[in-house]
Amino acid sequence: MNISEEIEENKDVLFIPPLLIQPIIENSFKHELFHKVRVCRLYSNYDLIDNALVITIQDNGIGRNAAAQKMLKNREKYVSSGINTTKERLDILSFGKGGTASAIVIDDLVDKNNSSLGTKTVIRLSMD
Repeated sequence: MNISEEIEENKDVLFIPPLLIQPIIENSFKHELFHKVRVCRLYSNYDLIDNALVITIQDNGIGRNAAAQKMLKNREKYVSSGINTTKERLDILSFGKGGTASAIVIDDLVDKNNSSLGTKTVIRLSMD
């Protein structure tokens, strides 16, 4: 976990809505890292950029495509609601702020051979 100095200096006035980050971390463990054979890593970074709290969560898991294939192979009936709920919360936080004030972006990380290096999720919370 890395927390910028600017956040440390303002930690008494900054607020992260409850259960905003939890679904992303849970997905990293449940779908990405659980199936990994080698060393698992999960990073979280918190920073203030352009008057927004930017939270980056990154894992070195098997990747979302491989995780989805494992679920199909095991015939798991799983309906993901955590990410959708997070998106809905961000929409509520952005209401009346132009629609892009708060956002979530999920990227699949791959190497030059298109092999998975994990998943990176960035949440932006506007401080306006």
